[in-house]
Amino acid sequence: MSRFSILEIDEPIQQGAQQEVTGEQIRDAKDFLCQAVKSYWFADYELALQFFSKALEFDPNNKTALVGQVRALINLNEFKEASLWADKGIEIVGEIPELIGMKAVASCRMGDISMAYALSDVSLEKQGNSPFVWLCRGEVLLQQQKKNAEFCFQKAQSFSSSWEIPVEIAKIYQFYG
Repeated sequence: MSRFSILEIDEPIQQGAQQEVTGEQIRDAKDFLCQAVKSYWFADYELALQFFSKALEFDPNNKTALVGQVRALINLNEFKEASLWADKGIEIVGEIPELIGMKAVASCRMGDISMAYALSDVSLEKQGNSPFVWLCRGEVLLQQQKKNAEFCFQKAQSFSSSWEIPVEIAKIYQFYG
């Protein structure tokens, strides 16, 4: 029996399978999210924003895409829009710590330090045991030149051995000179 005999199918090809057979790339939330993350780490924040938005078209409740969209807006210095999208994300998926933290960063960069502190506190209270919540807190403290900022950045690194966290820390320090 030839190994190719199993490829002969009498059934009609389904829509998704047709795309694979013709070489077209199947596009879904996961695919767009992958492209968004790749663009984000290549510092193409405009393209990342577009891909995060496309992922949200397929899955409006995708927390990763919502947080990524806000992060991309922050990196584009679109702080007011980042804050608005953080609010919209909170309406859609609830008060997840990362979205609240990103709203704190947007507030911090717009100069509303009291709001940034309050939001950062809330993000930590909401089971904020993720590196990005601690990055957000560290940024709020760094903006005020508080020594505890370094502790927050170390705490963020303790949650992950990924290269992404030191890169985010470097971008924060670069933003504040």
